[in-house]
Amino acid sequence: MFYDDFEPGNLNNWVAGTSWEATTQLNLCGASYSAEIDGAATNSALTILNNYSLSDYNDASVLASIYIETGFDANEFICLDYSCNGGITWDKDTTTDGGVGGLCQDGAVDTEGAWRNISVNITSVCSGLPSNFKVRFRSTVDGAVED
Repeated sequence: MFYDDFEPGNLNNWVAGTSWEATTQLNLCGASYSAEIDGAATNSALTILNNYSLSDYNDASVLASIYIETGFDANEFICLDYSCNGGITWDKDTTTDGGVGGLCQDGAVDTEGAWRNISVNITSVCSGLPSNFKVRFRSTVDGAVED
């Protein structure tokens, strides 16, 4: 349905909040680019531009890879949030998940310096397949040295 490796170095399929950019600093799966939060930000979001209708499918999931470099402090995070109603409301961890795993990669809790795969079964979390599904990445960091 949708895949984005941020080639050729842009965020054209996304609405980028403060400090989000495409970068060659880190990449995965043979891509040259990835998206990153680079600089101080508080709950800054990288939100998919379009709603996606999933009502014609039998099942759907979101798969994403998240990476935090070393240096994330406590209360700094990057999360995957989703909306079953076109972004009117978002299902998310309120700050951090407070432990290993979940939909957030938390500083001083989760492994830093490594990619982590996250998946969400949309059919389960939305109680069916919505006609206006959206996803976003959300992050809080306090300095430019933390990506």
